[in-house]
Amino acid sequence: MTAAQDSLPLHITISEKLREQIFDGHFLPRQQLPSEHQLMQQFEVSRITARRAISNLIGQGLVISHQGKGVFVKERGKVMRSLSNPLTFFDEDMDRQGVISSIHSLHFGCMEASYEVRQKLKLPKHQRDIYCKKNYSDRSNSCCCGHHLFSSGNWSGFCRKIAV
Repeated sequence: MTAAQDSLPLHITISEKLREQIFDGHFLPRQQLPSEHQLMQQFEVSRITARRAISNLIGQGLVISHQGKGVFVKERGKVMRSLSNPLTFFDEDMDRQGVISSIHSLHFGCMEASYEVRQKLKLPKHQRDIYCKKNYSDRSNSCCCGHHLFSSGNWSGFCRKIAV
C-alpha cells in the first residue's frame, strides 16, 4: 500500500481492493462477496467500516445487496468510473475494465474565471487561471467532457508564456 493510500479512509481502501478483485475476475458476475462479518475479520475493521465499503460498491453500481442473502456482483453492461479514489486516473480505470479509451484535449490555456466561478471557488479578481477542457471517450464513442480550472496563483509567469 502506498503512503497516499494509507491516508484514505479504511472503507474506501477496502472497497477499492474489492473493486480491483471484481475487475480482475476474482469475483465473477452473480457471485457473492464475503459477508460483512468476513470482511471485518479479513481487514480487521468494525462492522460500520465493512458496511461503508459495501455501500460504496453499491453506489458505484458494481454489486447489489439482497437482504438476508448477501451482496452479489452485478453483470457489467456499462463502464463505471469511480470518483471515490482520487488516486485512480481515467485511463487506468478504463484499462482495469478492459475498455479501450482515449482522452483528447479540446482547449488548454489561460483565462479569467467568470464572476460566478470566482465567487464559488473564492478566487481573487483579475487572476488568470489555467483552463483545460478534455473529451473522455471509449471505443463505442460514448463520451463525456471534463472542464478543469487550475488556480494559477504562483503560475502567472506560466500563464503569460502560454498566452503568447
